[in-house]
Amino acid sequence: MVPIASPGRARAYAAIGLVSCAVLLDEIAITRVLSVVLWYHFAFLAISMAMLGLGAPGVWFTLRKPGERALQTALVLGGVALPASVALLFKGSQIIPHWPIPPGLGALLNPELLLVLVCILMPMLCLGSAVCLLLMQAEGREIGRMYAADLLGAMVGALLIVPLMNVVPTPHIIAAAGLLPLVAAALLSRRVSIPVVTAALIVVACLVTRDPLRLRVAKSYIEPDNLLYVKWTPTARITIHPDVFYVKDPKAGFGWGMGWNYEAKPLKQLWIEQDASAGTPITHLETTPAALTHLFFDVTSIGYQLQKPERVCIVGAGGGRDILSALKAGATDVDAVELNGHIVDALSGPFREFSGDVYHLPGVHSTVGEGRSFLAHSRGGYDMIQISLIDSWAATAAGAFALSENYLYTVEALRLYLQKTSPGGIVSISRWMSGDRQLEGARLAELASRALAQG
Repeated sequence: MVPIASPGRARAYAAIGLVSCAVLLDEIAITRVLSVVLWYHFAFLAISMAMLGLGAPGVWFTLRKPGERALQTALVLGGVALPASVALLFKGSQIIPHWPIPPGLGALLNPELLLVLVCILMPMLCLGSAVCLLLMQAEGREIGRMYAADLLGAMVGALLIVPLMNVVPTPHIIAAAGLLPLVAAALLSRRVSIPVVTAALIVVACLVTRDPLRLRVAKSYIEPDNLLYVKWTPTARITIHPDVFYVKDPKAGFGWGMGWNYEAKPLKQLWIEQDASAGTPITHLETTPAALTHLFFDVTSIGYQLQKPERVCIVGAGGGRDILSALKAGATDVDAVELNGHIVDALSGPFREFSGDVYHLPGVHSTVGEGRSFLAHSRGGYDMIQISLIDSWAATAAGAFALSENYLYTVEALRLYLQKTSPGGIVSISRWMSGDRQLEGARLAELASRALAQG
């Protein structure tokens, strides 16, 4: 390969910066997509596949000299591979459940996992090849400058990704990132190239038509066509359903564990899903919370029935159900903390009339933030701190206790909650005690015992 000539240095620096930016955008954004299609801990798989995609081409080019058109080929294929990887992942997830799996080979030849590996590795190998080829063209001092441009592009991608995920659907970010290596190819060729133009048209077509980037099969269910609201965010993909779709009687008042004396009655409710696994209801508030009789039949509200609270802190307010419970119990000062600000925006915006603008009811103070951090900086004095199943299936005993929500359940966190309650105040935490998560209740009890023993 011919070393970079002086007039082309700036173009080469810009090219490697654009490619590195695309790599970081894809590497981070794909973890959000996988958390909807599969599970959160597959973020580690995305990172390892990205490292393989960047490292393997270097080994290959060391063993075999690249051809003259290798760089442009890698850039064009990388541009097409980014939207294609998302489209293949979404469309393949619709077909794979019907594939026959040979007995005994389910773990070894899991088609869903193989599909994910292909979709992650395909663009990373192309983009990694482009990075390696650009670095190989530099000589002497130019190597350091080229590597600096590489790092600068990666830094720009890392800085852009979170703000972009607040305004652009995550699959569209990955697809649009395919334009960056194509721009790099155009800069290096200095002329209109048919392969580059064709690839750019493919990327634009994916973005405009949107159907290839539409998610239909999530990790827990096939999404219905009657969704009322869809929003990709940096922390979760939010969908709002017209009812509590997965229970036996979607029209009855929802509860995590309703008492035997509860008589199901029709109630208008919507349902929020986060990453197709963590749900919470939005209750239609027609008059006042006191009129919602079903709330106190739920086991999560038992703390309110032990004593009347005045000041309450709700961690993970979600669709506002716990806020309504607190107000029904007579609370006059409610701090509602929700990690995902887009949920607050949805309930205070398009679903404001239905929810009664629950986050802005008299006495309610909404805060977008992490619950433990909020409590650490609050003045305390709460009669009730309520944490009700807020992370649902986001973490399992086998998987991911490193998520932002999960360090709510530690000895230190429980000691903080106790310190922030008033004399005689209650800390109410609800966890699962049956099924696959039956150890969560025992684990929580052990944590509480140690926190109380440490004082």
